[in-house]
Amino acid sequence: STIFSILKTVAEEIRKTIRVYVMECRHRFGVTQEGENMAQKIWNMGYRVFLISDISFAHYCCGDEAIKINKIFIGCNIIHPEDKFVVNTIGSLAVAMVAKQSGIPLYVAGMRWKVFKKDRIKIIDEKRLLHLLLAEEDLQHFKKKGITLENPASDIIPFDMVSKIITEDGIFLPDEIPEDRENYMLSKYSHIPQ
Repeated sequence: STIFSILKTVAEEIRKTIRVYVMECRHRFGVTQEGENMAQKIWNMGYRVFLISDISFAHYCCGDEAIKINKIFIGCNIIHPEDKFVVNTIGSLAVAMVAKQSGIPLYVAGMRWKVFKKDRIKIIDEKRLLHLLLAEEDLQHFKKKGITLENPASDIIPFDMVSKIITEDGIFLPDEIPEDRENYMLSKYSHIPQ
């Protein structure tokens, strides 16, 4: 993951002074998935790690009891420069909205191969992209009660909610991510902080 690569660049002796809050990332009702695994890996790197429920995220950023969060990092599945958005796991849009409201910079980390042109993807029409497969027993349980069960898998986050996009080639302003992957390397040094 690109997030792990970023965290590995921090000097080991200061890692224990940094608090990292990891959201559980629950996709299926009540089942903790990748958040717990990510928290364990980050803890193994020497960071102080706090695993929090997805829904409690805003509590840590806003209001009187908010802790000092000065940067938010999320990964991404797709970077779409042409239509100016990124796609990531469900809950990411809420994180982006809280970050924007709280004035906390949001960094999106992804590999260069995740940059796609418009003709390469169909975001809205792809049910497999936007919805995780649900267990038949879950569907039937709720169907008997007259409830339609939905479980979206991905959020679309507009570039205007993103401070910077980080790839293996550098740090970019969202509007400066090249649309053409062949030309991506040519502009890799734009906006790398000095």
